[in-house]
Amino acid sequence: MRRRLLRPERTPLYNPQLLPEEALIHLFTAHVPLFERLIDDLGRADRQHVPPHKLIVGPPGSGKTMMLQRLRIAMTRGGELADGHHPIAFPEELYGVSSVADLGEVALRRLVGALPRRQRRQVITDGDPWAALTGFAQASDQRLVLLIDHLDRVLDRLPQSEEWTLRELLQRSHLVVVGTSTTPIASDVDFGKAFYDPFQLHELRHLNDRVALSLLGKLLRGVAPDGALDPSLAAKVRSILLLSGGQVRTLMLLRRAIGDRRRWTVSDLVETILDHYTPRYRAQIERLPAQWQRVLAALAWGWHPLRPADIAEVTGIGARQAASLLGRLVREDLVRKVPQGPGSGRTGYQVADRFLNAWLVMRRGGEQRQRLRRFLELAEEVLLTEGALEIPRLKRALDRLKPSVGAPPDRWAPELVKLLESAGSAATSSLPR
Repeated sequence: MRRRLLRPERTPLYNPQLLPEEALIHLFTAHVPLFERLIDDLGRADRQHVPPHKLIVGPPGSGKTMMLQRLRIAMTRGGELADGHHPIAFPEELYGVSSVADLGEVALRRLVGALPRRQRRQVITDGDPWAALTGFAQASDQRLVLLIDHLDRVLDRLPQSEEWTLRELLQRSHLVVVGTSTTPIASDVDFGKAFYDPFQLHELRHLNDRVALSLLGKLLRGVAPDGALDPSLAAKVRSILLLSGGQVRTLMLLRRAIGDRRRWTVSDLVETILDHYTPRYRAQIERLPAQWQRVLAALAWGWHPLRPADIAEVTGIGARQAASLLGRLVREDLVRKVPQGPGSGRTGYQVADRFLNAWLVMRRGGEQRQRLRRFLELAEEVLLTEGALEIPRLKRALDRLKPSVGAPPDRWAPELVKLLESAGSAATSSLPR
Protein backbone atom coordinates (compact mmCIF):
# COMPACT_ATOMS: atom_id res chain seq x y z
CA MET A 1 0.00 0.00 0.00
CA ARG A 2 2.70 2.47 0.99
CA ARG A 3 4.81 1.74 -2.09
CA ARG A 4 1.85 2.39 -4.39
CA LEU A 5 1.10 5.67 -2.64
CA LEU A 6 4.68 6.83 -3.01
CA ARG A 7 4.86 6.35 -6.77
CA PRO A 8 6.12 9.65 -8.25
CA GLU A 9 2.90 10.53 -10.03
CA ARG A 10 0.90 9.87 -6.85
CA THR A 11 3.02 11.98 -4.50
CA PRO A 12 1.47 15.47 -4.26
CA LEU A 13 3.86 18.39 -4.73
CA TYR A 14 1.68 21.18 -3.41
CA ASN A 15 -0.96 19.49 -1.25
CA PRO A 16 0.61 17.17 1.34
CA GLN A 17 -2.78 17.04 3.09
CA LEU A 18 -3.85 14.71 0.27
CA LEU A 19 -1.40 12.09 1.51
CA PRO A 20 -2.80 9.38 3.80
CA GLU A 21 -1.59 9.93 7.33
CA GLU A 22 0.67 6.87 7.36
CA ALA A 23 2.38 8.00 4.16
CA LEU A 24 2.86 11.53 5.49
CA ILE A 25 4.37 10.24 8.74
CA HIS A 26 6.66 7.98 6.72
CA LEU A 27 7.82 10.86 4.52
CA PHE A 28 8.21 13.37 7.33
CA THR A 29 11.99 13.40 7.50
CA ALA A 30 12.69 17.10 7.07
CA HIS A 31 12.72 19.49 10.02
CA VAL A 32 12.15 16.79 12.66
CA PRO A 33 14.05 18.74 15.39
CA LEU A 34 11.77 21.75 14.88
CA PHE A 35 8.69 19.53 14.94
CA GLU A 36 9.78 18.02 18.25
CA ARG A 37 10.48 21.47 19.67
CA LEU A 38 7.02 22.72 18.67
CA ILE A 39 5.41 19.68 20.25
CA ASP A 40 7.38 20.25 23.44
CA ASP A 41 6.59 23.99 23.58
CA LEU A 42 2.86 23.47 23.01
CA GLY A 43 2.69 20.57 25.45
CA ARG A 44 4.44 22.43 28.28
CA ALA A 45 2.52 25.69 27.87
CA ASP A 46 0.43 26.65 30.89
CA ARG A 47 -3.17 26.51 29.71
CA GLN A 48 -4.20 29.23 32.16
CA HIS A 49 -2.05 31.88 30.49
CA VAL A 50 -1.53 33.36 27.02
CA PRO A 51 -0.34 30.51 24.76
CA PRO A 52 2.89 30.54 22.70
CA HIS A 53 1.68 31.46 19.22
CA LYS A 54 4.02 30.21 16.49
CA LEU A 55 4.98 31.48 13.04
CA ILE A 56 6.87 29.04 10.80
CA VAL A 57 8.82 30.98 8.17
CA GLY A 58 10.32 29.46 5.04
CA PRO A 59 10.47 29.84 1.25
CA PRO A 60 7.94 28.10 -1.02
CA GLY A 61 8.53 24.35 -1.11
CA SER A 62 10.41 24.21 2.19
CA GLY A 63 7.84 21.98 3.92
CA LYS A 64 5.67 24.47 5.84
CA THR A 65 2.34 22.86 4.90
CA MET A 66 3.67 19.39 5.66
CA MET A 67 4.78 20.62 9.08
CA LEU A 68 1.24 21.82 9.86
CA GLN A 69 -0.21 18.48 8.77
CA ARG A 70 2.30 16.59 10.90
CA LEU A 71 1.33 18.70 13.91
CA ARG A 72 -2.35 17.99 13.24
CA ILE A 73 -1.66 14.26 13.21
CA ALA A 74 0.30 14.54 16.47
CA MET A 75 -2.84 15.95 18.11
CA THR A 76 -5.24 13.34 16.75
CA ARG A 77 -3.35 10.04 16.94
CA GLY A 78 -2.69 9.63 20.64
CA GLY A 79 0.58 11.54 20.76
CA GLU A 80 1.78 13.93 23.44
CA LEU A 81 -0.61 16.66 22.32
CA ALA A 82 -3.67 14.46 21.87
CA ASP A 83 -4.76 15.13 25.45
CA GLY A 84 -5.97 18.68 25.93
CA HIS A 85 -5.33 19.99 22.39
CA HIS A 86 -7.82 20.06 19.55
CA PRO A 87 -6.42 20.99 16.11
CA ILE A 88 -8.38 23.07 13.60
CA ALA A 89 -6.66 22.78 10.21
CA PHE A 90 -7.60 25.64 7.92
CA PRO A 91 -7.70 25.17 4.13
CA GLU A 92 -4.50 26.32 2.47
CA GLU A 93 -6.20 29.03 0.42
CA LEU A 94 -8.32 31.56 2.34
CA TYR A 95 -9.13 34.03 -0.42
CA GLY A 96 -12.65 34.68 0.93
CA VAL A 97 -11.44 35.72 4.38
CA SER A 98 -11.36 39.50 4.75
CA SER A 99 -12.44 40.04 8.37
CA VAL A 100 -12.00 38.58 11.84
CA ALA A 101 -15.60 37.29 11.66
CA ASP A 102 -14.81 35.47 8.38
CA LEU A 103 -11.80 33.82 10.00
CA GLY A 104 -13.96 32.70 12.93
CA GLU A 105 -16.60 31.29 10.57
CA VAL A 106 -13.98 29.21 8.76
CA ALA A 107 -12.58 27.95 12.09
CA LEU A 108 -16.05 26.99 13.32
CA ARG A 109 -16.94 25.16 10.09
CA ARG A 110 -13.67 23.23 10.19
CA LEU A 111 -14.22 22.36 13.86
CA VAL A 112 -17.77 21.11 13.32
CA GLY A 113 -16.84 19.23 10.16
CA ALA A 114 -14.11 17.29 11.95
CA LEU A 115 -16.24 16.30 14.98
CA PRO A 116 -18.14 13.02 15.25
CA ARG A 117 -21.82 13.51 14.45
CA ARG A 118 -22.96 13.05 18.04
CA GLN A 119 -20.75 15.96 19.13
CA ARG A 120 -21.73 18.38 16.38
CA ARG A 121 -25.07 19.15 17.97
CA GLN A 122 -23.28 20.39 21.10
CA VAL A 123 -21.66 23.28 19.19
CA ILE A 124 -23.70 26.46 18.77
CA THR A 125 -23.21 27.52 15.13
CA ASP A 126 -25.36 30.65 15.03
CA GLY A 127 -24.24 33.98 16.43
CA ASP A 128 -20.62 34.94 17.17
CA PRO A 129 -18.32 32.18 15.84
CA TRP A 130 -15.56 33.09 18.28
CA ALA A 131 -17.99 32.73 21.19
CA ALA A 132 -18.95 29.29 19.86
CA LEU A 133 -15.29 28.29 19.66
CA THR A 134 -14.76 29.54 23.22
CA GLY A 135 -17.77 27.57 24.43
CA PHE A 136 -16.53 24.35 22.84
CA ALA A 137 -13.03 24.80 24.27
CA GLN A 138 -14.34 25.39 27.78
CA ALA A 139 -16.89 22.56 27.66
CA SER A 140 -14.34 20.06 26.37
CA ASP A 141 -11.48 21.45 28.52
CA GLN A 142 -9.23 21.65 25.46
CA ARG A 143 -7.04 24.29 23.89
CA LEU A 144 -7.91 24.93 20.24
CA VAL A 145 -4.85 24.95 17.99
CA LEU A 146 -5.52 26.95 14.81
CA LEU A 147 -3.24 25.68 12.03
CA ILE A 148 -3.25 28.46 9.41
CA ASP A 149 -1.21 28.25 6.21
CA HIS A 150 -0.12 31.56 4.63
CA LEU A 151 -1.05 33.47 7.78
CA ASP A 152 0.71 36.57 6.44
CA ARG A 153 -1.76 36.79 3.53
CA VAL A 154 -4.71 36.48 5.90
CA LEU A 155 -3.42 39.30 8.11
CA ASP A 156 -2.69 41.50 5.09
CA ARG A 157 -6.36 41.31 4.03
CA LEU A 158 -7.75 42.29 7.42
CA PRO A 159 -8.98 45.87 7.77
CA GLN A 160 -6.60 47.86 9.93
CA SER A 161 -9.47 48.57 12.32
CA GLU A 162 -9.81 44.83 13.06
CA GLU A 163 -6.16 44.05 13.70
CA TRP A 164 -6.43 44.81 17.42
CA THR A 165 -9.65 42.76 17.59
CA LEU A 166 -7.71 39.71 16.44
CA ARG A 167 -4.84 40.57 18.77
CA GLU A 168 -7.26 40.53 21.72
CA LEU A 169 -8.55 37.11 20.62
CA LEU A 170 -4.97 35.85 20.58
CA GLN A 171 -4.71 36.77 24.27
CA ARG A 172 -7.30 34.14 25.22
CA SER A 173 -5.78 31.15 26.95
CA HIS A 174 -7.87 28.56 25.07
CA LEU A 175 -6.63 29.60 21.59
CA VAL A 176 -3.19 29.11 20.08
CA VAL A 177 -2.23 29.89 16.49
CA VAL A 178 0.44 28.04 14.53
CA GLY A 179 0.80 29.78 11.18
CA THR A 180 3.16 29.77 8.22
CA SER A 181 4.60 32.54 6.10
CA THR A 182 7.25 32.97 3.42
CA THR A 183 8.64 35.98 5.33
CA PRO A 184 8.26 37.34 8.88
CA ILE A 185 5.09 39.39 9.32
CA ALA A 186 6.04 43.03 8.78
CA SER A 187 4.25 44.37 11.87
CA ASP A 188 5.84 41.66 14.00
CA VAL A 189 8.93 43.84 14.14
CA ASP A 190 7.15 47.22 14.18
CA PHE A 191 6.61 48.40 17.75
CA GLY A 192 3.10 49.77 18.30
CA LYS A 193 1.45 47.62 15.64
CA ALA A 194 -1.22 45.05 16.55
CA PHE A 195 0.97 42.06 15.74
CA TYR A 196 4.17 43.32 17.28
CA ASP A 197 5.81 40.36 18.98
CA PRO A 198 2.82 38.00 19.47
CA PHE A 199 4.46 35.17 17.52
CA GLN A 200 7.53 33.10 18.20
CA LEU A 201 9.36 32.81 14.87
CA HIS A 202 10.76 29.47 13.69
CA GLU A 203 12.71 29.32 10.45
CA LEU A 204 12.71 26.33 8.11
CA ARG A 205 16.30 26.16 6.94
CA HIS A 206 17.62 24.27 3.95
CA LEU A 207 18.02 20.55 4.55
CA ASN A 208 21.53 19.29 4.97
CA ASP A 209 22.80 16.49 2.73
CA ARG A 210 22.15 13.75 5.26
CA VAL A 211 18.49 14.63 5.81
CA ALA A 212 17.86 15.35 2.13
CA LEU A 213 19.36 12.03 1.02
CA SER A 214 17.35 10.21 3.70
CA LEU A 215 14.10 11.78 2.45
CA LEU A 216 14.94 11.02 -1.18
CA GLY A 217 15.77 7.45 -0.19
CA LYS A 218 12.27 7.07 1.25
CA LEU A 219 10.77 8.55 -1.91
CA LEU A 220 12.81 6.14 -4.04
CA ARG A 221 11.61 2.95 -2.35
CA GLY A 222 10.94 0.56 -5.20
CA VAL A 223 13.77 2.06 -7.25
CA ALA A 224 16.08 1.76 -4.25
CA PRO A 225 14.27 -0.85 -2.05
CA ASP A 226 16.62 -0.41 0.90
CA GLY A 227 16.36 3.37 0.69
CA ALA A 228 20.09 3.70 -0.03
CA LEU A 229 21.28 5.66 -3.06
CA ASP A 230 24.15 4.33 -5.13
CA PRO A 231 27.22 6.60 -5.08
CA SER A 232 26.69 7.95 -8.60
CA LEU A 233 23.10 9.00 -7.94
CA ALA A 234 24.01 10.38 -4.50
CA ALA A 235 26.69 12.57 -6.11
CA LYS A 236 24.14 13.92 -8.60
CA VAL A 237 21.68 14.67 -5.81
CA ARG A 238 24.31 16.43 -3.70
CA SER A 239 25.31 18.52 -6.72
CA ILE A 240 21.71 19.62 -7.19
CA LEU A 241 21.39 20.40 -3.48
CA LEU A 242 24.55 22.48 -3.76
CA LEU A 243 22.85 24.55 -6.45
CA SER A 244 19.29 24.70 -5.12
CA GLY A 245 19.49 24.31 -1.37
CA GLY A 246 17.66 21.45 0.31
CA GLN A 247 13.95 22.06 -0.17
CA VAL A 248 11.33 19.37 0.23
CA ARG A 249 9.49 20.20 -3.00
CA THR A 250 12.72 20.13 -5.01
CA LEU A 251 13.36 16.61 -3.71
CA MET A 252 9.83 15.58 -4.70
CA LEU A 253 10.48 16.91 -8.20
CA LEU A 254 13.85 15.19 -8.27
CA ARG A 255 12.12 11.91 -7.44
CA ARG A 256 9.81 12.39 -10.40
CA ALA A 257 12.67 13.34 -12.69
CA ILE A 258 14.73 10.30 -11.73
CA GLY A 259 11.87 7.81 -12.14
CA ASP A 260 13.38 4.46 -13.03
CA ARG A 261 16.05 6.03 -15.23
CA ARG A 262 19.42 6.15 -13.53
CA ARG A 263 21.50 7.27 -16.55
CA TRP A 264 20.38 10.88 -16.74
CA THR A 265 23.17 13.44 -16.45
CA VAL A 266 23.03 15.87 -13.54
CA SER A 267 22.39 18.72 -16.01
CA ASP A 268 19.43 16.86 -17.51
CA LEU A 269 17.95 16.38 -14.04
CA VAL A 270 18.36 20.06 -13.16
CA GLU A 271 16.80 21.20 -16.43
CA THR A 272 13.85 18.85 -15.93
CA ILE A 273 13.21 20.23 -12.43
CA LEU A 274 13.62 23.84 -13.58
CA ASP A 275 11.12 23.24 -16.34
CA HIS A 276 8.53 22.49 -13.66
CA TYR A 277 9.35 25.75 -11.89
CA THR A 278 8.95 27.79 -15.09
CA PRO A 279 5.33 28.98 -14.54
CA ARG A 280 6.02 30.12 -10.97
CA TYR A 281 9.32 31.81 -11.74
CA ARG A 282 7.95 33.49 -14.85
CA ALA A 283 4.96 34.89 -12.92
CA GLN A 284 7.27 36.01 -10.11
CA ILE A 285 9.47 37.99 -12.49
CA GLU A 286 6.81 39.37 -14.81
CA ARG A 287 5.05 41.13 -11.93
CA LEU A 288 8.18 43.23 -11.40
CA PRO A 289 8.77 46.62 -13.05
CA ALA A 290 10.96 46.46 -16.16
CA GLN A 291 14.00 48.05 -14.47
CA TRP A 292 13.83 45.56 -11.62
CA GLN A 293 13.76 42.71 -14.15
CA ARG A 294 16.91 44.05 -15.84
CA VAL A 295 18.81 44.23 -12.57
CA LEU A 296 17.65 40.78 -11.42
CA ALA A 297 18.61 39.24 -14.78
CA ALA A 298 22.04 40.90 -14.70
CA LEU A 299 22.66 39.49 -11.22
CA ALA A 300 21.61 36.01 -12.31
CA TRP A 301 23.70 36.01 -15.48
CA GLY A 302 26.72 37.19 -13.52
CA TRP A 303 26.17 34.23 -11.11
CA HIS A 304 28.88 35.52 -8.78
CA PRO A 305 28.06 38.39 -6.35
CA LEU A 306 28.05 41.79 -8.09
CA ARG A 307 28.41 45.36 -6.83
CA PRO A 308 26.18 48.26 -7.94
CA ALA A 309 29.01 49.47 -10.19
CA ASP A 310 29.06 46.07 -11.91
CA ILE A 311 25.31 46.23 -12.48
CA ALA A 312 25.64 49.76 -13.85
CA GLU A 313 28.31 48.64 -16.32
CA VAL A 314 26.28 45.66 -17.55
CA THR A 315 22.87 47.33 -17.79
CA GLY A 316 23.74 50.92 -18.59
CA ILE A 317 21.79 52.08 -15.52
CA GLY A 318 23.53 54.68 -13.36
CA ALA A 319 25.36 53.33 -10.32
CA ARG A 320 23.18 55.25 -7.85
CA GLN A 321 19.99 54.04 -9.51
CA ALA A 322 21.36 50.49 -9.61
CA ALA A 323 22.08 50.67 -5.86
CA SER A 324 18.53 51.93 -5.22
CA LEU A 325 16.98 49.15 -7.31
CA LEU A 326 19.11 46.53 -5.56
CA GLY A 327 17.87 47.85 -2.21
CA ARG A 328 14.27 47.43 -3.33
CA LEU A 329 14.94 43.88 -4.55
CA VAL A 330 16.51 43.09 -1.16
CA ARG A 331 13.34 44.32 0.59
CA GLU A 332 11.31 42.03 -1.70
CA ASP A 333 13.49 39.06 -0.62
CA LEU A 334 14.55 38.50 -4.23
CA VAL A 335 18.14 39.61 -3.66
CA ARG A 336 20.44 39.42 -0.66
CA LYS A 337 23.54 41.32 0.39
CA VAL A 338 26.88 39.53 0.61
CA PRO A 339 29.80 41.13 2.50
CA GLN A 340 32.91 41.09 0.33
CA GLY A 341 35.98 40.54 2.41
CA PRO A 342 36.46 41.08 6.17
CA GLY A 343 36.76 44.75 7.06
CA SER A 344 36.46 45.93 3.46
CA GLY A 345 33.08 47.59 3.98
CA ARG A 346 32.10 46.55 0.45
CA THR A 347 28.86 44.74 -0.27
CA GLY A 348 27.99 42.45 -3.14
CA TYR A 349 24.56 41.27 -4.20
CA GLN A 350 23.21 37.96 -5.48
CA VAL A 351 19.86 36.40 -6.31
CA ALA A 352 18.49 35.03 -3.03
CA ASP A 353 16.77 31.96 -4.54
CA ARG A 354 19.72 30.17 -6.13
CA PHE A 355 17.43 27.92 -8.16
CA LEU A 356 15.79 31.05 -9.61
CA ASN A 357 19.31 32.16 -10.50
CA ALA A 358 19.90 28.83 -12.25
CA TRP A 359 16.56 29.12 -14.07
CA LEU A 360 17.44 32.56 -15.44
CA VAL A 361 20.84 31.28 -16.57
CA MET A 362 19.35 28.23 -18.28
CA ARG A 363 16.65 30.33 -19.97
CA ARG A 364 19.28 32.67 -21.42
CA GLY A 365 21.32 29.83 -22.89
CA GLY A 366 24.66 30.40 -24.53
CA GLU A 367 27.91 30.62 -22.60
CA GLN A 368 26.22 31.16 -19.21
CA ARG A 369 24.24 27.96 -19.58
CA GLN A 370 27.35 26.01 -20.58
CA ARG A 371 29.22 27.42 -17.57
CA LEU A 372 26.47 26.23 -15.22
CA ARG A 373 26.44 22.78 -16.84
CA ARG A 374 30.20 22.57 -16.42
CA PHE A 375 29.84 23.50 -12.76
CA LEU A 376 27.26 20.74 -12.20
CA GLU A 377 29.44 18.15 -13.93
CA LEU A 378 32.47 19.20 -11.90
CA ALA A 379 30.44 19.17 -8.69
CA GLU A 380 29.23 15.65 -9.44
CA GLU A 381 32.78 14.42 -9.99
CA VAL A 382 34.16 16.15 -6.89
CA LEU A 383 31.36 14.84 -4.67
CA LEU A 384 31.59 11.35 -6.15
CA THR A 385 35.32 11.10 -5.46
CA GLU A 386 35.17 13.12 -2.21
CA GLY A 387 37.84 15.51 -3.46
CA ALA A 388 40.19 12.82 -4.77
CA LEU A 389 40.55 14.56 -8.16
CA GLU A 390 43.97 15.20 -9.57
CA ILE A 391 44.84 18.60 -8.05
CA PRO A 392 46.14 20.37 -11.20
CA ARG A 393 43.08 19.33 -13.21
CA LEU A 394 40.76 20.48 -10.42
CA LYS A 395 42.51 23.84 -10.31
CA ARG A 396 42.16 24.31 -14.06
CA ALA A 397 38.46 23.43 -13.92
CA LEU A 398 37.83 25.82 -11.05
CA ASP A 399 39.71 28.63 -12.79
CA ARG A 400 37.20 28.46 -15.64
CA LEU A 401 34.34 28.94 -13.17
CA LYS A 402 35.74 31.87 -11.17
CA PRO A 403 34.57 35.41 -12.01
CA SER A 404 38.08 36.50 -13.04
CA VAL A 405 41.71 35.49 -12.75
CA GLY A 406 42.90 35.97 -9.21
CA ALA A 407 39.42 36.80 -7.86
CA PRO A 408 39.37 36.25 -4.08
CA PRO A 409 36.93 33.70 -2.62
CA ASP A 410 34.58 36.44 -1.33
CA ARG A 411 33.85 37.30 -4.97
CA TRP A 412 32.91 33.72 -5.89
CA ALA A 413 29.42 32.27 -6.22
CA PRO A 414 28.34 30.56 -2.97
CA GLU A 415 27.99 27.23 -4.79
CA LEU A 416 31.62 27.43 -5.86
CA VAL A 417 32.74 28.17 -2.31
CA LYS A 418 30.79 25.20 -0.98
CA LEU A 419 32.23 22.96 -3.69
CA LEU A 420 35.72 23.91 -2.62
CA GLU A 421 34.85 23.06 0.97
CA SER A 422 33.64 19.66 -0.22
CA ALA A 423 36.70 19.07 -2.38
CA GLY A 424 38.82 18.23 0.63
CA SER A 425 41.46 20.06 2.61
CA ALA A 426 44.27 18.93 0.31
CA ALA A 427 42.67 20.42 -2.78
CA THR A 428 41.58 23.57 -0.98
CA SER A 429 44.95 24.26 0.61
CA SER A 430 46.71 24.00 -2.73
CA LEU A 431 44.55 26.67 -4.36
CA PRO A 432 45.86 30.24 -4.60
CA ARG A 433 44.64 32.51 -1.82
